[in-house]
Amino acid sequence: MKIFLLGSTPPVHPPPARKVDCCAAPTEVLVYQCQDNRSRRGRLAGEGAERGARSRRCVLLQPSIAVAIIIMGNVLRLLGKCCNPSPQEEGQSLGPQGVTYPTAGVAVLAHDLFHFDNTGEVPDGLSRHVVSSKKAQANWYKKLVVAWKEAKPPPKSPEAASKLIIETLRRHRKEDVEGVLAFYALPATDAVTGVDQDLPLSLPGVKLQFTTLPVDAKDVADGDTITVYVDTKEARESAQVPDSVRNAVTRRSKELAKKSYAEANALQKQIFKAGYRVTNGPNGDILARKYRIRLRGIDAPESSMPYGAEAKEALRNLVGGNSLKIHVYEEDRYGRSVADVYCNGIFVQEFMLKKGLAWHYVAYDRRPQFAKWEKEARVARIGLWASSDPEKPWEWRKDNRRGVNSYNRGHFGDIKYKLTHFEQ
Repeated sequence: MKIFLLGSTPPVHPPPARKVDCCAAPTEVLVYQCQDNRSRRGRLAGEGAERGARSRRCVLLQPSIAVAIIIMGNVLRLLGKCCNPSPQEEGQSLGPQGVTYPTAGVAVLAHDLFHFDNTGEVPDGLSRHVVSSKKAQANWYKKLVVAWKEAKPPPKSPEAASKLIIETLRRHRKEDVEGVLAFYALPATDAVTGVDQDLPLSLPGVKLQFTTLPVDAKDVADGDTITVYVDTKEARESAQVPDSVRNAVTRRSKELAKKSYAEANALQKQIFKAGYRVTNGPNGDILARKYRIRLRGIDAPESSMPYGAEAKEALRNLVGGNSLKIHVYEEDRYGRSVADVYCNGIFVQEFMLKKGLAWHYVAYDRRPQFAKWEKEARVARIGLWASSDPEKPWEWRKDNRRGVNSYNRGHFGDIKYKLTHFEQ
């Protein structure tokens, strides 16, 4: 085996690109920096025994990763696994990247991380395997790049790569972690079952549970209220869509096809007024149902109160672009669903209390954890607790309501007096 580490220019006569059996005995590794695209690339080239050699996807690798793949290929070749696949394995595809064995998934993962580190682009097709947004996916790959670089040595086996992904994304949704593993045809080990399992258990009395579409940051009204949307393809939601809404959606699609945008917009307003919205999804339009969520057990400062803007911004940064798990207990007098909310493994009420951006709403919730989290923030003088005597939002609302009522009584009472006097 020969390894050539070349400078800023490729060889004068580089070998032609070709598909290679990455489990065959490699003969050369060429690593160079191309001038045309200014990106560092490595090309793994090799050839195996004449018999049994099969084509695989050729990937661009860093030198250390290329050497690792060579070692893995030689070991597997000696074991007789890859170069002599069974008839059952010959046509078997284990992942969307076109690989047929998990070992190649490690190489593709390494390539995708290297590509993201240079371009900030997540792999195409990943959205079909996960539920979170592109913004959330980019956040995962930032973490994975750091974890891969810090690993000593970097993962060389499917099991090691799976462990790195699971540990790095432990605080994220189980469905997303499993989707990333499936995307690279890596084994979903038992450790995946631990993802999202450290969340506080909801109390008895949960009437409804659902997972939302990714939240638009603009739909965060304040530090304890969020508007979310749920895909009506869910069985429970699908059964509740009014016929008038379905008909409006069908008519809107026809009007858009005819480029009758004014009519389409009017139908969209009709759909929205009914509590639904047509939104863009990775595989086409999605009809989604609207829910207004009131975080159960906490009360954040109102927008015009001290720390009101900070509470809203913190909640927006946490949930924006992410899908949420919602556990609904009841509906309040304003039509909002009072619920526990989870975002990427984070219990949202816990987050807000520990940040000192909300009060424990004792009048409506007696969970001892909430009192404990509020006390911790209070002792540390975090957020609104930096003030010695912050005003409680429920008292602020009461005082302002009293002020408005007093103004209304005085203003309109005076008008009534003048009208009565005039009539006399």
